Amino acid sequence: HHQKSTYKIAELNLDTDTAFLEQTSTSGYTQALREKDITIQDTLRTKTIQPGETPIQATLAEMTVSDTITGYLQFDYPSDTTPVENEFDDPLPPVEIDTTGLFFTIPPSIDSQFVDETNNSEEYLAALHATEHALISLFPTEVLCDRSDIGGLSTVTHSQTTAATVFVHDGHPGGAGLTRAAFDQLDDLLTQTHQLIASCGCGDGCPSCIHSPQCGNANRILNRDRALSLLSHLTGE
Repeated sequence: HHQKSTYKIAELNLDTDTAFLEQTSTSGYTQALREKDITIQDTLRTKTIQPGETPIQATLAEMTVSDTITGYLQFDYPSDTTPVENEFDDPLPPVEIDTTGLFFTIPPSIDSQFVDETNNSEEYLAALHATEHALISLFPTEVLCDRSDIGGLSTVTHSQTTAATVFVHDGHPGGAGLTRAAFDQLDDLLTQTHQLIASCGCGDGCPSCIHSPQCGNANRILNRDRALSLLSHLTGE
């Protein structure tokens, strides 16, 4: 939108960083789909937190975050619930930032229990992903920031941690001290995350608990019930 007129992109030239627009009349919009990767560069601090009975290993680290746009969802109107997914034959060049973040790994005892409870790895990922969203939404309660200042990534296994891992990182190049400030409150944040999801009156998840307006996966692969179960193991509640 520009000066009350609507445009769509007719051509994108990555060599000159130029987008060519043409005026159109539409209420549709698009939402980018992203794939994120995190490389841990240096460990700053490690500690053991214990919001429940099982100790959890948490780390504050310098990391490189790589964000690649792989396609987009096309919505025909604002309330469209069945968008068309478009994937690029060649993803756009990745955008990388060096920043600061924290991460925690699921302890082996809880991991084996949870694997037995879930039907497949996608359910496990959906629980981690929902936990990550809810955890990030609570950051402004502990640190002076906006939700959009924080990013995250969940994975059932990571090449460097070799375990199921939840990452939360500053969304600004060089870091802004946000995850560093929240690192000491991680025990309480995990407990609050469990309470937030448990107290929500929705059925399958909503913007008040596990949905995020900045999710690069359009809030797919989320499971509220599995997240509650995982957090119950982590916090002992």
